[in-house]
Amino acid sequence: MIWFSRFNHTNKVFLFQYPNLHKLFYALKGVYTLPYSEIENLICSQLILDSLEEKSIISSEQITEFKDKIFLDMKENADSMAVVLVRDIINNQIKNNLLKSKKSIADLTEELDRLLNSTTVSLDFESVKYEYLTIAEEKDYESYLKKSNIKGKLLSFANSIFGFKKYEDKVFLQMRNDEQLREAFIKEYFQLIGE
Repeated sequence: MIWFSRFNHTNKVFLFQYPNLHKLFYALKGVYTLPYSEIENLICSQLILDSLEEKSIISSEQITEFKDKIFLDMKENADSMAVVLVRDIINNQIKNNLLKSKKSIADLTEELDRLLNSTTVSLDFESVKYEYLTIAEEKDYESYLKKSNIKGKLLSFANSIFGFKKYEDKVFLQMRNDEQLREAFIKEYFQLIGE
């Protein structure tokens, strides 16, 4: 998040994994959001990969190997990835639905039951797992970036396949030195800034 403040010192940027949430936050608070749950997903976007390939920093073969690796990982770890996402959804539901009843213990109990029953964990899990497996099977890279939340793993794959110590440093250096990439990045992900 600190790095993004360099684009515009007056606006905050947050990452969200839920589509269209950015429109609500922008309208309500002037907070800009991106469709990714992790910054590493953003710096592995196709825009960045294409730029690094164009500058001969990485090859198309390496990009293909990288994507094959992440899709295989998603397929092999769909269960654990789905558990993490369902857990996060449940935690958000609990955080955002504080109990309000003050009338009676019966009302409070009913409100708690409604909250707990609103989450159909097994159904959510199967749905999320199916979505991950579909993304992996179809090799849908953009959906992978939007839906995955595997802190550190994506950068580890990038480092090993692209041969970098720190992929993110290479990306940030490239963005500092390449005005065309910086402008394309801002246009793609920060369209509302300055409007």
